[in-house]
Amino acid sequence: CDVFIRNAYMTKNIFSACLLLNEYSNHIYIVTSCVNDFMKLYDFTGKYRFTFGNRDGNTFFVNIYFDIKNKKYYIINGNGNDVKSYYGKNGKLYNKYQGLPRSFHTGAVIYETKIEVILIEIDGNGYIRMWNFHNANLIKSIYTNSFLNLRGICLWNYKYLIIGANDHQVKIVDIKQGKISKNFKEHTATICTVEKINSKKYGECLLSQGMDGTIKLWSSK
Repeated sequence: CDVFIRNAYMTKNIFSACLLLNEYSNHIYIVTSCVNDFMKLYDFTGKYRFTFGNRDGNTFFVNIYFDIKNKKYYIINGNGNDVKSYYGKNGKLYNKYQGLPRSFHTGAVIYETKIEVILIEIDGNGYIRMWNFHNANLIKSIYTNSFLNLRGICLWNYKYLIIGANDHQVKIVDIKQGKISKNFKEHTATICTVEKINSKKYGECLLSQGMDGTIKLWSSK
């Protein structure tokens, strides 16, 4: 165990955590989120640095975006009301991304094009929304199904998204066409996270983790 943070949150569940790696100073930070509580940032010795965000909703995930062009770090946070971005340096609010109908937001990824930076987020009402990251304007809204609680999300490439949901299926979403192109069902419960990895043996693969207690490895071949 390299870092052990005792009592990060005294009586509540930690829903999500991630690493913030500052490539220009070689510093590594830990960002944590909790139910109805502030987010916190620690250095990699476990020393508390600062608290940021608010307590107005369950925080379901935190993620990091590094703007290489402008050399800035951002923390992305999804909660029961919207998705927010914060400056990684001081935790100050950068933007809010809020669509209707309101729901809990369970994941977001960044999609960079030559023209703009796009934040793609998913929610518990079956919506996939694409926002301009820097001005928070809505670009596109993809509606799947009102009964779908979309959970895990990852950007497979510049054409496809991979999403997990409460119907126990892994979904491939065509970004340009704005629709689900394929479904795969191997889990027997809600899929909570999906992640792209590279394997020496299998090449590009997908990991999916579900509430059935299993982790599945999917080969792109």
